Amino acid sequence: MRLLFRILLFPVTLALSVVVGVCRFVSDCSGALLGVIATLLFTVALLTLILFKEPGGALATTAITFLISPYGIPRLAGWFIDRLDDLNGVMKSI
Repeated sequence: MRLLFRILLFPVTLALSVVVGVCRFVSDCSGALLGVIATLLFTVALLTLILFKEPGGALATTAITFLISPYGIPRLAGWFIDRLDDLNGVMKSI
């Protein structure tokens, strides 16, 4: 019975392995790019605060910077990819 489940789940685990690999690659590349953009936006926020004395605009820019920094949305995407990889591991262990 276990062998039958493994045979039936093989295409799913194969597809999930490919999806996880592609998602990891895209997440790593976009995380690097978003890190550079976050640095530039943080610099803009500091300049807005120093030159224009506009704390509201600086705060909004800093919030956006945090969301696209490696601690915001890319971390959430990494967590989701890890959960997909855990699911794949569970299906492979059947």
